[in-house]
Amino acid sequence: MAPQASDFLEFQRLQRAYFDTRLANKEFNLFVHPLGSIPTLILIAHLLVPWPKYPQWRFLRFPIFGLILWLSAYIQFNFRSPHKAIDFGVGLLNAWTICWSATLMLFTNPQATAKRIKYGTPEKADVPRLTDTKGSGSETGDSASTPIDSKSNHDSPTSALRQRAFPNGHSNLPSSSSHQDRPGPILYWQSFPQTSLSDRIDWTLDLISNFRGVGWMHQVSAIPPLPAVVREALDKNAPYPSSVPETGTTSFAGLTRYPTRGTLLRGCLPSFIAQYLLLDMIKTAMMHDPHFWGVIPSPSPYPLSPLQTHIYRTLLSFSGIYIALSTIFLSVPVLLALSPFSRPQEYHYLLSPLSHPSAFGSIRSISSHGLAAFWAHYWHQMFRVAFAAPSNFLIPYLPYPHSHPLPKALQLLTAFLLSGFLHAAGSHTQMPQTYPLTGPMAFFLLQAVGIAVQIGLSGWLGKMEWGRARRWIRGLGNWTFVLGWMFATSHLLTNDFARGGIWLFEPVPVSFARGLGWGPVKDEGWWVWGGEWLRWSCEERWWMCGVAG
Repeated sequence: MAPQASDFLEFQRLQRAYFDTRLANKEFNLFVHPLGSIPTLILIAHLLVPWPKYPQWRFLRFPIFGLILWLSAYIQFNFRSPHKAIDFGVGLLNAWTICWSATLMLFTNPQATAKRIKYGTPEKADVPRLTDTKGSGSETGDSASTPIDSKSNHDSPTSALRQRAFPNGHSNLPSSSSHQDRPGPILYWQSFPQTSLSDRIDWTLDLISNFRGVGWMHQVSAIPPLPAVVREALDKNAPYPSSVPETGTTSFAGLTRYPTRGTLLRGCLPSFIAQYLLLDMIKTAMMHDPHFWGVIPSPSPYPLSPLQTHIYRTLLSFSGIYIALSTIFLSVPVLLALSPFSRPQEYHYLLSPLSHPSAFGSIRSISSHGLAAFWAHYWHQMFRVAFAAPSNFLIPYLPYPHSHPLPKALQLLTAFLLSGFLHAAGSHTQMPQTYPLTGPMAFFLLQAVGIAVQIGLSGWLGKMEWGRARRWIRGLGNWTFVLGWMFATSHLLTNDFARGGIWLFEPVPVSFARGLGWGPVKDEGWWVWGGEWLRWSCEERWWMCGVAG
């Protein structure tokens, strides 16, 4: 049963007491590191082994994946954290480790096919490839090997589900020059390093942590292409250009890629500051409403009708989700732009501003493509490669072309099923009471249903004379459907977030809103990150010892 309280701070105290009581009763163990990191460390260790040298042992990936699966499930069902965001993260990250491990170990073979942009001196094994391999994917605009089946489909959000997880990247177009013609570091496509252990570690960590594949041949199609001068240097295996135009590049989905530190700072810092302040105000507003404490159902603290209350809470919830994620995604490029490096790409290509395109696309694409565009263009694509991998692996074995409805349905269902799996796993590790299957899982599966319904309706209406409406009328229809579908299904996700206490988390260290006295607790002050964050914990088993958060 959820604890009951009369004000926000008392509710937080009761929540912590409720957690401590269940922990003392041995209902679960305290989540600690390094135990929580072991599945990921096993994945890293597996990918560091040069399996191309030992092809007869590649079958070991199946029992190794089984070990990752078992350990992730063990942590999922037995460990919890008193901090609400970490508690949700325990489930979500365990589920993500399973999905990402399956992608890199079962559905693809990155050591044989994956390549990334590297600025440095190639290994001997890479030198012959420089003359017969040209960059591919959205980095160079080579439509023969882009992550999307066809470049002409870039404006279609449903085509984004047809992304190839790891294209082979080979092209018959020769590079105009080779590495032997130039001394010093160059831009080139680096395959799996066979000899240098330090390069192999760097390559593997980049592969595992770079979920969108930015700078890799398998990067998601929504990532904008490189500036022309950088693309030309990469094609020619030349040094990094001494001068890059200030103008950024924008993709069909509305994502922006910033070529210099100056444009990165101007593009990200104002948004980061504005979203930090908005996040602070959203959090403060939530503190006034017991619904966001996890007390469901609860009456509105304002004189609103039930419909108005639902609209208000839905808008506040989605605003909180979007602003929180966007602020996190913006923090890395802002720190990079403020770093002391004058030419960061000379230290590592990941430090280049080009490695950090925006996370969210343009909301205007909803006018053209409806609900599919909301998820494929506007929403972040952090998990796209893993969500597409299973269907991309299976479809070649089906007796149907890509254009057939069955492969399209498989891609659509797989992507939202895995998204539901991730969020349901996060819901499962929250407390006191959540509904993973009828909450987050149902919400994401209904998004697949909504996309299918809207595509079917659009096709049916398009065949009718009166259905060939003007563009603004079609846009209005798409927006009406998206808003209606979201408001009809969103409570499945947002109520579950609230029940699990996700909004009890303090997202900002300094609260201007509460410092000015707008919060429900008087004299709370400006600094709101209090309490215990990290501590050493050692329970009955040695593997349960570690840093608890």
